[in-house]
Amino acid sequence: MAFPSIIDDFNLEGRNDQSEQEMILLLADKVNEMMDRDMGLLLSYLYRLDVSEAKVNLAMHQDEEPVPVAVARLIWERQKMRLKTKKEVKVHKDKDWEGLEW
Repeated sequence: MAFPSIIDDFNLEGRNDQSEQEMILLLADKVNEMMDRDMGLLLSYLYRLDVSEAKVNLAMHQDEEPVPVAVARLIWERQKMRLKTKKEVKVHKDKDWEGLEW
């Protein structure tokens, strides 16, 4: 189960048939690369993906697993939560807003 936005945003070579752990490790490679080359861009992605800043700070200062893997896991878990919410919460279009879609 791959998330198109993650694959696109991070230019991953992932496939939909890869396991969750395989995708997290692919993502961790990109996170590591971004930490080395452009931390600001990584932080921008994390903000846009709505990954908790507090959780990112904890991931950056823990020693249970490599930091890029911990951050990748946060990204992955956040995307899973977003998909679950989209499935559970149905937004009904209000007729007053009809025609005002972006």
